[in-house]
Amino acid sequence: MSNFDPQPAPAADPYQPYSPSFYIRQTALLGTMVAVLMLCTDVGFAQAQQYSLQSTANMAAILGAHQLPNRDAAQQAAATYMRSNGVPNAESAVVVVGDQAVNVELNEQYDTIFAKWVGLERVPLRASAQEQKI
Repeated sequence: MSNFDPQPAPAADPYQPYSPSFYIRQTALLGTMVAVLMLCTDVGFAQAQQYSLQSTANMAAILGAHQLPNRDAAQQAAATYMRSNGVPNAESAVVVVGDQAVNVELNEQYDTIFAKWVGLERVPLRASAQEQKI
């Protein structure tokens, strides 16, 4: 006879259902999933606001460049578009370079929803666009 046992012994599972360690582990996993979901929400909203800000800067630069070589009309067209999209102090964000290009620099802050609980209250957003006369 051999000492070979064809049936391996079952592995011990330290996390048996309905044991205290099982509930502790499940609560920790749930807390982690909720924290990740909160972080994803803030990142998603900040990214959406960044895209909107960049789109506004791009379009304002294009509209301003279509008014060149008239510098005042170029600055006014870009500022009017930005004001219609909710950008305060739009005139200071537009720089007309000579008679050939319009630069737009936008800076805003995204106020976080959930990240403020860990100390991150605002995320700086920046958009820049330059368009030349066609």
